[in-house]
Amino acid sequence: GVVAREDVGRFALGSRRSAEAPFVASPTDPLSGQSVHYTLEPFLPTVGYTGFAAPLPELLFTLDPVDPGSISVNLTTPDGATRSLATDAEVDMFVAAAWYGGYPVILPFSGPAHAAGLTTGLDSLDLEFDQSGLHTVRLDGTLRSARGDEFILEGTYDFWVAEPLDLSLGTFEGTPLEVGDGWNSVVTVEPGVPADITIEIAHYVDGDPDKRQSHVVSGTANRFGYFASDQIWSPAEHGEYIVKVTASYVDPVDGTLWMGARTSASIVATPDTPVVAHAERNSQLARGAGDMTLRTWFFNRTVDPACGEAACDEIVAPGARGIEYPFFSGDIVWVADMTPLTPAVTIDGPPGLLQEIAPQLQPTSYCFDHGCVVADDTIRLYSDASVGSGIHNNPEAVTSWSYWYSTSVRPDVSVFSAVGEGRGGLHNTWYGHDTYSCQIGLTCRDNYFSPQAGGRGGSDTKGDEEGDVKLLFGGAVIKSGDEQHFAPYASMAVIVKEAERNDSGGYTLRDEKGNRICPPYQGAAGGLGTCGPLLTHRGREVDLFITPTGTRPGSVLEPGDRFVYSGQAWPTLDIAVEVTVTSPSGVTRVFQNRANVVGYVGPAGMSFVVDEPGVYEVHVSATQDRALPSTGLAPDSTFVADGSTTMDVYGYEHPLSAVLGSNDSTYRFYVVDSKAATPIRSRTSVSDSRGGSYVEGITFQYEIPEGVTEAHYSLTTPGLLVHQETVSGDSVDIALGQQYLYDLGFTEIILGADTLQLSIAYET
Repeated sequence: GVVAREDVGRFALGSRRSAEAPFVASPTDPLSGQSVHYTLEPFLPTVGYTGFAAPLPELLFTLDPVDPGSISVNLTTPDGATRSLATDAEVDMFVAAAWYGGYPVILPFSGPAHAAGLTTGLDSLDLEFDQSGLHTVRLDGTLRSARGDEFILEGTYDFWVAEPLDLSLGTFEGTPLEVGDGWNSVVTVEPGVPADITIEIAHYVDGDPDKRQSHVVSGTANRFGYFASDQIWSPAEHGEYIVKVTASYVDPVDGTLWMGARTSASIVATPDTPVVAHAERNSQLARGAGDMTLRTWFFNRTVDPACGEAACDEIVAPGARGIEYPFFSGDIVWVADMTPLTPAVTIDGPPGLLQEIAPQLQPTSYCFDHGCVVADDTIRLYSDASVGSGIHNNPEAVTSWSYWYSTSVRPDVSVFSAVGEGRGGLHNTWYGHDTYSCQIGLTCRDNYFSPQAGGRGGSDTKGDEEGDVKLLFGGAVIKSGDEQHFAPYASMAVIVKEAERNDSGGYTLRDEKGNRICPPYQGAAGGLGTCGPLLTHRGREVDLFITPTGTRPGSVLEPGDRFVYSGQAWPTLDIAVEVTVTSPSGVTRVFQNRANVVGYVGPAGMSFVVDEPGVYEVHVSATQDRALPSTGLAPDSTFVADGSTTMDVYGYEHPLSAVLGSNDSTYRFYVVDSKAATPIRSRTSVSDSRGGSYVEGITFQYEIPEGVTEAHYSLTTPGLLVHQETVSGDSVDIALGQQYLYDLGFTEIILGADTLQLSIAYET
């Protein structure tokens, strides 16, 4: 939805999938190419709304059956013309569907779902847009309720009509920062065009709106869609921050506007705060086991006395149990995509401090059939007000603020985003088989193909797939008077084999270990060590890696552009990092850094301006040398991912690589003088079956110009290096089969849906 200009700053509309950004209406559906209709009629979420697909809202009022009221709607288009679409048109109230009835995309299962709306039935308010650019709607009207109330409607609404750009940011959305961290301003635009970039950062020192500090970075990406700046925002004080990134590009041939936008928010942690952020305890598991034990690490099926078989975890069935985020930062949850996750954040801290700042907060009591268990280290966050029970409509009455930020992301996919209290509201849990609002890189709809038809098992092809990894970020806020504390949280999730239908009509897990939570490194730093590796790629275990978020695998720069290294560590821990960049002439630069407490590797001191065309090689080494939050232990011997060190002492057969998809912990980027005129040709092979059509293979072919002896290429998906090679001959030929990807362990890639980027560079 779109918030009226008059209400900006009062509230935002959130989908729980991503934070509110400028509304960009695509005139066509990117999946089908069909024109998209948009209805310019208002919704009334404060009159009736639910955040979950199942229940219908209870409307605050109904309309007078004789004189319900009317609306007038005017539209101003980019050419400056204003036309009336409706004048004093009588309205009816209805309840809109949003889940399977969502248009033009299926919206998330856990909200927003149903909302009260108004309709006139006029065709003039159902539009296909034929102009690119800023559109403005002015709405005025009056409603009359069945009980005699009169309500005035008025608002001015801005939105953009443009084709979509996909943006990858130098810092993942929702990353909790520490004082002194740098928010990396690299933006990668897909498709690769020289888009205009604007980054707006609002930092609320102490969490106080009156202490807002603004930082703006703007510029233009290079012709390949790469933007970097030496202007790095580095917060000097704790607080809360919001980042808004927009990119726009006007096609010089046909004038089509292309746009992309991303918005996120989180905290800047209080230095040396005694307040520690956690997730919830796994009370559902204790209830299922019947022993009232709140476990930190566990295998669902070994705790549940009804289990024991390899495929015993019932999902989406009566009595089914979800799973919470890992209680401790840095730990890992292995979970099937159909299992619900709860993204709430709790805190622990000195009782005296909490009593002074937030006396309303108390340890959580988990109650079961045979009694209750008080978790002193699990304190849910609730704000307190001098009058009333809610804070949204009367913020002036709040005496103590206590709430959390929660964000989950995959590389280039927003999974969850919310600000909340307590458990986060009705059905705040989310599922990995959600549509995630049909973002670029996702299959979106069930009828794409059945998993069995596509050569894979499981229940669906929506949302997450086996092998996907997700960051689970959080930030706790408590503030009252002159004292504030902001505490960070971060863990990660690994998607295991999907569930499949059983003979009883329910679902059972196919993963032999099932849903589970462990500390990282398979026991190398203490704790339960039998959960297994994070992933297995190319026959090698993956347990520690960094996703480059600045200059990444396959990035194409031009002389004068800036190389910037930043990244996110998996697991989310304060690892030591060493980056060695080798230029085409053999000159090396070595950068050393340490990730912050949530695994974010900032760009400070890790950049330089490139001036030499050619192939650059980046080697990354990641070392775990500090204690884990959950175990209090560090590895006894060196624990490193560098592509060359084999850690026999921990039972690893092969060296770990800090670059996902690369065995030698190395990736390439390219600096070029010009752009080739010859396009890369691709061909898609589609297999038809009773389970639906699916892409079984894609081939790429590029003719190398005469006189060129070799070419270099990098093939990537977001967060993963699929191939990088140097080839000789007349052409670059790449065959990418769906089964081949599965065999490599890249089970998360679905051809035809996931974004693929192929960069080819050569010297003439």
